[in-house]
Amino acid sequence: ADGHTIGSAGTLARARTWMTMALLKARNALQSGRTLVGHWAGCGNPLMAETVSATCDYDVFVVDCQHGILDASDAMAVLASVRNATPFIRLRDVSPSHIHHSLDAGALGLIAPLINSAEDARAFVEESMYPPLGRRSFGPARASLLSPNYFQEANGLVMCWAMIETAAALKNVKEIAAVEGIDGLFIGPNDLSLSLGVGPSSSPNDPRVIASIEQIRDAAHAAGKAAGIFCGDGAYARAMADQGFNFVIAGTDTGLLAAAAARELAIVRGISGTSAGGSKAGY
Repeated sequence: ADGHTIGSAGTLARARTWMTMALLKARNALQSGRTLVGHWAGCGNPLMAETVSATCDYDVFVVDCQHGILDASDAMAVLASVRNATPFIRLRDVSPSHIHHSLDAGALGLIAPLINSAEDARAFVEESMYPPLGRRSFGPARASLLSPNYFQEANGLVMCWAMIETAAALKNVKEIAAVEGIDGLFIGPNDLSLSLGVGPSSSPNDPRVIASIEQIRDAAHAAGKAAGIFCGDGAYARAMADQGFNFVIAGTDTGLLAAAAARELAIVRGISGTSAGGSKAGY
C-alpha cells in the first residue's frame, strides 16, 4: 500500500491535507532540489527553540539528544515548540527504545550516530518503521497529535540519516548508503577527524578529513541519497552547500548565543572599534 512506501509521492500528497507545510518542509525541499539549512539545539529550552524557529527560516530544527544537555521530557518540550521547520532528533544511541520514544515524541527526522556498517543502518531503519517495513512498536503518544492518520502515513514521512563519523564507517560508506530506507548520510566532522588521528573541528581543513568528507558526499550521491554535514557556523555551511551538500547545519543554539553576546559586549567595551554613538572609549 502507498502508505507503507518510504517517501512516496502519494504519501506526501495525502499528508499535506493534515500536516502543516512546516512539518513537511525538509522532504519538500529535498524533493525540489533545495539545500536544507538546519539549526542545532542542545540546551533543551523550549522558549529558545520557539523563538529561533519562529523568527528564522530554517528548514530543519535538530534536537541533540546525544551531546545536548537535555532529557527525554526536555526533548519532547522542545519538539513541541518548533515552528516553521521540520523537527529532527539526533539520537543518543540507536537502541530500539530510544528510537521509538523519539518518534513517539513527534520527531519526523532521525540522525543516528555511529552507524559503522550496512547492518547498523538496516537495524536503524527497521526500528524507525512500522511493520511491514520494520519493527517499530506502536504507541505514538505525541506524534498521533500531528494527524489522525499518523500510523498510516508515518513510514513515508520519517526521514532516516546515518551519521558517518568513524574510520570503520568510512570503509563501509558505499554499503551504508545503499541501504533502503536511509534518506541520507550525515557527517560528524569532529568525530570523523578524531578517528583519522586529527584534532576535532567542525570546520576541518586537514587534507585527510577533507578527502574523507568528499568521499562520503560522493558515496551518498552515487546511491541516490542526500549528503548532510554538521557545520560550526554559517560560513562553513555555505561552503559545504556550494560543494554539493544537500543538508547543512548553520551553527548551534549555545554557539550562536555566545557569539552574539560576545559581539554586543565588544561593542560596549569598545573592543570592536568606534561605537554607534561615535565614542572611541569603551566601558
